[in-house]
Amino acid sequence: MAAKHLNIRLSFMTGLAISFLGLVLSSIAPDITFLTISRGVFVGFGVNFTMVPISFLIAEWFPWEHRFHVLATSFRMMINPIGSVAGANLIRWINDLLGWRYSFGVLAILAVCTAFGLVLFLRHPEEQDKDKAHSEALEQSKIPWSRASKMIIFVLWVTISSCKAVGQTVFYTIVVKYGEDLGFDALTATHPLTADGITGSISRGLTSFLGDYIKGNILHMYAVCATMLSVANVLVPYVKSPVELIIFGAVIGAGQGPILAAWYAACSEALGGESVHTLFVLQLVSWGIGQSIGSILPGLILDFTKSYTLLFHVLAVSYGFIVFGFICIILLNRRHASVNEGYRTYNMALGKIGSASKTAEDMSTSVYRLILESYPKYDYVEERVQPSQDER
Repeated sequence: MAAKHLNIRLSFMTGLAISFLGLVLSSIAPDITFLTISRGVFVGFGVNFTMVPISFLIAEWFPWEHRFHVLATSFRMMINPIGSVAGANLIRWINDLLGWRYSFGVLAILAVCTAFGLVLFLRHPEEQDKDKAHSEALEQSKIPWSRASKMIIFVLWVTISSCKAVGQTVFYTIVVKYGEDLGFDALTATHPLTADGITGSISRGLTSFLGDYIKGNILHMYAVCATMLSVANVLVPYVKSPVELIIFGAVIGAGQGPILAAWYAACSEALGGESVHTLFVLQLVSWGIGQSIGSILPGLILDFTKSYTLLFHVLAVSYGFIVFGFICIILLNRRHASVNEGYRTYNMALGKIGSASKTAEDMSTSVYRLILESYPKYDYVEERVQPSQDER
């Protein structure tokens, strides 16, 4: 909404200013509470305030019918792991060299330099800027979605996004400790994260580069990935060796990568091209909710039950609900498409009836003209009546 009411550059700079303020305050934080507010609230809000309009702007330059829509809208998610790895190593080096406070200062400087480099290129596309490399357009609904159907899909979308964030957060929170509790050393216990990062980056890249070839079927791909993640979490409590745990991490990365990469394109499919921005914002909000739940869920379950099996089976059920949600959305879209097809067929029938009526009318007119033309033609000459002698 901010991008609609503010200039895109002003919106971007506002988010940057909030993030910069949060990083500066974090560098002088006197205690953990202050740091939580400055880093968690200010920086988090500023980043989202900056990136959401950028996502919408990219979609304007590369709309759904563009042949590189999925690649363009998922590129940020594809390179995120690279930035995370490079940034983590840089911050760790600064922490060891100067201390953690300087880390936030360096991040603030990097944010400002990057932002001033980007802000010069931020503008909405004009007609002459639009690339002609288009593929088949997403067919818009002739009949709008009902309010009830929209609300059902919104609720399913929020729940799916929350469950996805819960599963991802719990995995990163618990997998190393789970490996250590199985008796593996600390280094070996981190190997599942390495495997997850490798397969996750590969699957994100493949989804970004090949996603435009499966546009219209992205939700089907998500259902398959969520099924794979659910099965993996059912089986992981039976892991007994480091190799098996590494395979688990690789499967998690391969399943999560495609879902993370093409979320914006999936928002276009959920309602047949309607309410894309609303679905995207709901997804981001739901991710935040899911990450909050996922950060405390392992502690609650392990503190009360001491059971990793229950924890992983809860995640399996969570991913199972994601599968259920995607199937429901797919079926609702099919039903809506069939209604639109019936509407289109009805209009075509009416059009054919109208054309037939027009044809019959034209034929009758032609026959009438032929009949008239078959009679001999007479030249009618107006005769002037001469006045009689008496009248004169």
